[in-house]
Amino acid sequence: MVTIRFSNQELEALLNDAESDRAERKESFKGDVPKKARQAVCAFANDLPGHNQPGVLFIGATDNGDPSGLKIDDQLLRSLADMKTDGNILPLPVLSVEKRILKGAEIAVVTVLPSDMPPVKYEGRIWIRTGPRRSVANEQEERILNEKRRYKEIPYDLRPIHSSTLADLSRTIFEDEYLLAAFAPDILEANNRTYEERLASCKMIVSPDDPTPTVLGILALGRNSQQFLPGAYVQFLRIDGTQLADPVVDEAAIKGKLTEVIRRTEEKLQAHNRTSVDIHSRITHRMESSYPQVALQQILINAVLHRAYENTNAPIRVYWFNDRIEINSPGGPYGNVTAENFGKPGITDYRNPNIGVVLKTFGFIQAFGRGIATARQEMQDNGHPLPEFDVSSSAIVCTLKKKYVHIDLEKLGEKGCPEVFPFPKAGEHVVVRIPYCMDFAHFSDCAAEYMEVAYCIEVLSDGSDIVHRTPHEQNTNDCYVDVTIKVRDRKKTMARIQYLAEIRSGDDEHDEWKLTDKEFSDFQQRVTENPEDTSRFAAPDIVDSFWANHLAQYPDDEDDEDQV
Repeated sequence: MVTIRFSNQELEALLNDAESDRAERKESFKGDVPKKARQAVCAFANDLPGHNQPGVLFIGATDNGDPSGLKIDDQLLRSLADMKTDGNILPLPVLSVEKRILKGAEIAVVTVLPSDMPPVKYEGRIWIRTGPRRSVANEQEERILNEKRRYKEIPYDLRPIHSSTLADLSRTIFEDEYLLAAFAPDILEANNRTYEERLASCKMIVSPDDPTPTVLGILALGRNSQQFLPGAYVQFLRIDGTQLADPVVDEAAIKGKLTEVIRRTEEKLQAHNRTSVDIHSRITHRMESSYPQVALQQILINAVLHRAYENTNAPIRVYWFNDRIEINSPGGPYGNVTAENFGKPGITDYRNPNIGVVLKTFGFIQAFGRGIATARQEMQDNGHPLPEFDVSSSAIVCTLKKKYVHIDLEKLGEKGCPEVFPFPKAGEHVVVRIPYCMDFAHFSDCAAEYMEVAYCIEVLSDGSDIVHRTPHEQNTNDCYVDVTIKVRDRKKTMARIQYLAEIRSGDDEHDEWKLTDKEFSDFQQRVTENPEDTSRFAAPDIVDSFWANHLAQYPDDEDDEDQV
């Protein structure tokens, strides 16, 4: 088994061997070094000499192997680790990054394993090492790398589909679209390879001598992909309701080449993603959709990339209900991803690494390993619950839920919570917009940034859990904080929101909040006396009598539990 961690003695031996094709040294990681370092990683991954041993890139070492005195900090190590996932080296390399003490000094060590799927390209060029020199592979060297791949254990997306032939691939798509995106212009201009050699280089067929299309070739270039891979499509349903048995108002079986399936599914999602214009909450108008389109794209592409194409004819299922969207991807977790660590930062593995290369080449992926994180951020920033994942051995189902109910205290005013009925039940979420003035007394040590916001949070926390706060500052007279709460006691939460809405508006010294001097001074004293306390404040007694007088006006929903 190939090791990815060397002893200090082995590393120092590589440092001292100036003629080795398994080591490269750089004094720093500035200027053009990040580009040259990626070329070196690409060359080590291709392993043209066939050592079947890792190559090592030393950052912080001179050409003769002595330490350069470079400070090896976390930022540098993160920048080096980005070479693995930024999508410029394809297929993705297997590498480790660590700080080691060699020859009495700190040196960053990047260890690169030989690829199971050569040739590996960096920015459309196949880099190799011959002795201490690094260069772009010529035609013969590229053929050698293609032959090496045939004798390695390959992933499913590179396996041949023996019932298909070269005629089942679209030459027009390959030459007019894929090659132009996959290779640098100067490489294409100097290219004297045959059509079969080019297909083999891109892993669309087994080899120039065996032009049997691979799974990748059929998915990316197939004239009728579903003839050979029946489940390689998306089933879309728009359901008018919240249950699968409710009426279906739109349905489609979206088929074709991989890129066509993604584009047409995105168009279908966009067609159902209603857009409204918000002209009230800020100075400039804002377009708002039912769901953030970026989140939908990321989860869809994630499903296409990571689904199982082997031993299943199940499609990807996209079901759009009135209160949620479910995206079901066949196949459970793969490799080092498990049900327990699924979605955690830094935990990635690839069932279909070469499909990832195609999606990156066509521009559907900008960087690897960030799709779920991006979707989570987009959902949160747009006032939605975070995506939920149901992970099993046979499928991964992502649920994107409808946007939280939003309540603006300034606009709610005397109308009260019945205006937003049906009010969310216990266990559901609400976003409460709290206006404030930047000129108001600022206590930086407080749990909340501004006293009036802290007061509102104290009131809300009596009936709900505070989940998230997002401040927005337009100008000194137009500022607010969106506070996401999880309802714990439904009636109590409604009463507290109405209480805050009714004390908002008025002209007094407390920035239009109708608080008596004693009420506000009592609260201010509590905060000032205990500025280190970042927990939620206890709800003030002044709300209790208000709550008791208002409970009767809020009718119960049928089968609703008031508390959780």
